[in-house]
Amino acid sequence: MMAGGKSRRLGYDKLLLSACGLPLIFIMYLKYSGIVGKPLVATDRDHVNGLSFLKFLGASVIVTPGTSYPDDVKFLLDVIQEPMLLLSADTIFLRREHIKRFLSLVKEKSVAAAVIKDNRTVLVGLNYVVPEDPEGQVVLLDDPELARSINVMSDLEAFKRWILQNGCFSLLQ
Repeated sequence: MMAGGKSRRLGYDKLLLSACGLPLIFIMYLKYSGIVGKPLVATDRDHVNGLSFLKFLGASVIVTPGTSYPDDVKFLLDVIQEPMLLLSADTIFLRREHIKRFLSLVKEKSVAAAVIKDNRTVLVGLNYVVPEDPEGQVVLLDDPELARSINVMSDLEAFKRWILQNGCFSLLQ
């Protein structure tokens, strides 16, 4: 689970935002644990202290350079040296069926999931990477809601409205 990033547009660490009384990073960890098993949490030095409660719960955390997403992926590939499914900690609308569909499209090369929204291709924070082919290709999924993430205050407000309409349990689906 990729849990780095600077949250510059939002102004504070979105992974520590409270959703349903819990930090978003904890909700996403529980969600992904229920889908793919116990995820390895990749983060940079700026987030290690904020993620200490995940370590307390037994999560495995690896510290990345934090210079950019591609650099962190390359770092992980160099360290782990095997294919990895990467899930972004802020891809809040990603569900089990999206991951299953995505994995059915993956062969033996790196693949990034994207959707079309407003006539543009938007990456959705779901990737499969292999050491021999770190760049890979893009596959399209058919749910434009996956393009939504929490990057600016209006996204946060939309997320809060979504929780009110759908309930806290829906975050774990």
